Amino acid sequence: MLKKSTILGACLLVAASVMGQSTAWSLEQCIDYARENSLTMKQADYAIQYAEMDALQAKMSRLPSLNASVSGGLQFGRTIDPTTNSFDNQTIGYNSYSVNLGWLLFDGLRVQNQVEQSKLDQEVARHDADATFNSMALSISAAYLQVLLAEEQMENTRRQLEQSQAQLD
Repeated sequence: MLKKSTILGACLLVAASVMGQSTAWSLEQCIDYARENSLTMKQADYAIQYAEMDALQAKMSRLPSLNASVSGGLQFGRTIDPTTNSFDNQTIGYNSYSVNLGWLLFDGLRVQNQVEQSKLDQEVARHDADATFNSMALSISAAYLQVLLAEEQMENTRRQLEQSQAQLD
């Protein structure tokens, strides 16, 4: 009796876990979920963002650069007074100010070529992301169709079993 109740409990547990998934996902839901949660797609999105930032940096390299600095300090020390030949304590303060402006006028079209290259890199990153998405969607579609086929085969097997049971009776 204990053996039968254990087997019955195990069967009910398996049936409950199988029946617990009551919502069926459509193919579009599967693909959307994978698009949002796939690490490969996130990497492709980051590659696009990196290419966009690289393009912005290339464009900004055309702008002039401006640097400014300020420094100051005090020096304490003893010096010899040449008229009296005696030591004299001195405190010397100093300040230094600096402003530097640089603007590249011509560099053999290097900056222009970098801007064009960064635009092409952006386009490549977008196409790579599209190719990654298409490949992922194709894999998901194939797996989805395999699941549908397995469900259909299971249903056909059940029908054959019922027909065989009916013929047997």
